[in-house]
Amino acid sequence: VPRRRVPMIMDIVKEYQVELVLLVNPAFCDFHGYDNSVIRPALLDKGIKVLELGMDFPLPVGQISTRIEATLETINLI
Repeated sequence: VPRRRVPMIMDIVKEYQVELVLLVNPAFCDFHGYDNSVIRPALLDKGIKVLELGMDFPLPVGQISTRIEATLETINLI
């Protein structure tokens, strides 16, 4: 199934000139891990930066926000 989504994701990345994709891995969700293991290399092959976040519940919003902001600053998107 993720292999069918990759072309759609790549079309969206191209259409919106995406520079960074955030991939979320919810804790104990093997499906996202499998999907992301196919999607991530496809994005990297096209030069798209990828940030993968593992998430646990309840969501540590402050920690996630800090990681995203630091990543954006590092790659000069903000």
